Amino acid sequence: LALIGVIATHLAVNLLDDYFDFQYDEKNIREKLSEQGLMARRGKCAYLVEGRVTLKELRFRIAILTFIAIAIGIFITFARGWQIILIGCITAFLGFFYTAQPLKLASRGGKEIITGLIFGPLLLGGVYFSACGSFSSTLWITAIIMGIAVFNIAYVHAFIDQTTDKI
Repeated sequence: LALIGVIATHLAVNLLDDYFDFQYDEKNIREKLSEQGLMARRGKCAYLVEGRVTLKELRFRIAILTFIAIAIGIFITFARGWQIILIGCITAFLGFFYTAQPLKLASRGGKEIITGLIFGPLLLGGVYFSACGSFSSTLWITAIIMGIAVFNIAYVHAFIDQTTDKI
């Protein structure tokens, strides 16, 4: 169940990122920057830009995935403890405000840190606790190492979006 919850959460957060990026990119900022010769990833939210999915359909899919994640989180909380709700709330806050206003944490220098936290300590801690009902020092060492690895991948990838993130 924890794996399904993680997958649902990851998909919901990725779709939220696309949703907010699409909302804020009303004037096709990425396309214009790319045409000016600046490095900007084109094709972000292509399924929205091309009209294959409407914003209403996207919001519905985000809601379904979020419902699945919350339902699984509640079930695991009853089986293991309140720590799952805490991890879920922190992840939800960071995932939502990653690109949502007013915080837009990703464009304020938090992109790599948030990604490292979510896919390191929060993810591994939540899954481990779901399986074992406790935490361990070995878990946190592994989770921090994983978080640092994800941080580095996100840091290198950030150069693609450097110009658009300033906007």
